[in-house]
Amino acid sequence: MSILLYEEHGDEGEVAVLENNSLAEFVRIGGETHVKAESIYLAKVGRAMQNLEAVFVSLTPAQEGFLPLREWRSDAKLIPGQGVLLQVKRPPIGGKAAHMTGDIALTGRFVVYLPLGKRDRVSRRIASKEERAGLIQKARELPRSEGAFIMRGESIHADLQAIAEEAAALTDTWRRVQEGAAGVSAPRLIKDAPHPVVRLMRDLRMQPEKIITNVPKSLPSMGVPVSEAGAPMLLYNIREKLRRSLRRKVLLKSGASLMIDPCEAMTVIDVNSSQNVKKAGQGDAALQVNLEAAAEIARLLRLRGVGGIVLIDFIDVDSDDKREMVLSALKAALQNDRVKTVVHGFTKLGLVEMTRTRSDEKLEAERGVCPACGGAGIIIHEKEPSIDA
Repeated sequence: MSILLYEEHGDEGEVAVLENNSLAEFVRIGGETHVKAESIYLAKVGRAMQNLEAVFVSLTPAQEGFLPLREWRSDAKLIPGQGVLLQVKRPPIGGKAAHMTGDIALTGRFVVYLPLGKRDRVSRRIASKEERAGLIQKARELPRSEGAFIMRGESIHADLQAIAEEAAALTDTWRRVQEGAAGVSAPRLIKDAPHPVVRLMRDLRMQPEKIITNVPKSLPSMGVPVSEAGAPMLLYNIREKLRRSLRRKVLLKSGASLMIDPCEAMTVIDVNSSQNVKKAGQGDAALQVNLEAAAEIARLLRLRGVGGIVLIDFIDVDSDDKREMVLSALKAALQNDRVKTVVHGFTKLGLVEMTRTRSDEKLEAERGVCPACGGAGIIIHEKEPSIDA
């Protein structure tokens, strides 16, 4: 069972997703910028940066965007003062201008509509050649007067009518964007970003059965029952669940634990056995702990927003069959991750190597650096110098 919690206070909010009573997603929204990812602007072309092969554009009188020329996607020359339709690829962060693109993408649950696209494509998450070929055939049957579609992973299990209805809605959105930009002066916001809850639900593999929020009237209709609660995060003890999930040492129900160490090059996870496993040896007990750890690791990678290379040191097991069972359990647990993950298998050193696509949604901001050790996690023992008498 999946439940989505949304709590809003002023222009800031929090979204949490519980799957089988475990915290699977937590996202903070708002508060830092009014320029949001996926928004579409009629931007005003500004100064060119020849050394960076980019131009700055005005999004509002007070907000600039940064457009690399490779993102322009047109042979037309950019002229200072000209108004051009651009989409926010990444919002402004840490004083940096918003990253803009001319390759506009309108995203739905089943498809992404590319108004300027030349050919239909399939999500890279779908590896099967047969499934890819079938989805390309579906894409060719979708209504459009221009552009192309990217078939998303969820389109595999959707019928053509549902996909076609979404495709028609997205092409209609593009028509309204063009109409909204006609005859108006730049800079101007033409299409705001989707509501954060809509964005999250669009990407979730397991759709929530209900939504609980303190502001039901602020949510658009999404076809899911909505109920009201004054403090949804408190009601489901999200703060405590988050605190336990962000520790370096995460305890498992069996008594075993995970040690999670993020560093510059990769994230390393060590599975530590419980006393029961040590007494029982490296047989079925070790396998059961590894299977439990695989499910929890998949949840934590997703919740924390870990990206890049991940190395996992599972407890040693005594056969190749058991190692394959561990890999299968990890892959199965990662199926609900809305970010692409690839499990590469065991290395020669017996570590599981995997990768997870980096995303902007990280929970590192929820953890502070210890002011005493500066995050080193060690104490230098000072010895008094010996004094010869």
